[in-house]
Amino acid sequence: MSHGSSAGGGANKQLPRFYHDANVNRPREYWDYEILSVNWGCQDDYEVSQKVGRGKYSEVFEGINATTGDKCVIKIL
Repeated sequence: MSHGSSAGGGANKQLPRFYHDANVNRPREYWDYEILSVNWGCQDDYEVSQKVGRGKYSEVFEGINATTGDKCVIKIL
């Protein structure tokens, strides 16, 4: 007599208790990052002035918008 889930991988699959079906009703664009297309816009108006930090995957710089003169932060991946 068998109790609980079977160890043989039958129809009784072990699923996470929460969010096991999180992407079922979402469009493919929501979860498939391979088809993601990012529109970065124009970057020509920005100048990097000095490095202020770094992370695991990027570096962070202080910058300036050359058109308006506004200071900004620029993260370079």
